[in-house]
Amino acid sequence: MQIPFRGTEFASPEVRARQASLDLPSAALEHYTCCQTLKDIGSEHTPTLIGSKKKAQGQDSWAPGGYLFYIAFSKVPGVRIQLGVIGALAKSGVLPSWYAQGELYWDERTGKLYIAGPFELSTDPWEWEADLWEDWYLDEGEVTQKKSVM
Repeated sequence: MQIPFRGTEFASPEVRARQASLDLPSAALEHYTCCQTLKDIGSEHTPTLIGSKKKAQGQDSWAPGGYLFYIAFSKVPGVRIQLGVIGALAKSGVLPSWYAQGELYWDERTGKLYIAGPFELSTDPWEWEADLWEDWYLDEGEVTQKKSVM
């Protein structure tokens, strides 16, 4: 959702409308592209993209005529944990953002770890390396042996 420039939040709708644009910011486009890529490859450890919608804000909105962009995706099962791990995403060309460490869910029933995002596009192929377990504050043994970390 486009918001007005700082200091113009309470200006007239006409003033805020002059700031309006239907162009989406690159961060929103990149996030959508990541969600679509993960859906296309059939990722089993991330939410599934359901759809998206872009439309113009109404005249009584924050930035009249500016963009509204909705992305809908499935809810991942499991319990949210604060530790992290990735692996299968490495070959998809999508990386979990460093902030994804706070969006991890462990499903005790299936023994799967889900990453709910955010994601970013990878410009180069990469492989999961052992030292990344430490970077994400979790070692592989904790995931495979403890099953649940809360």
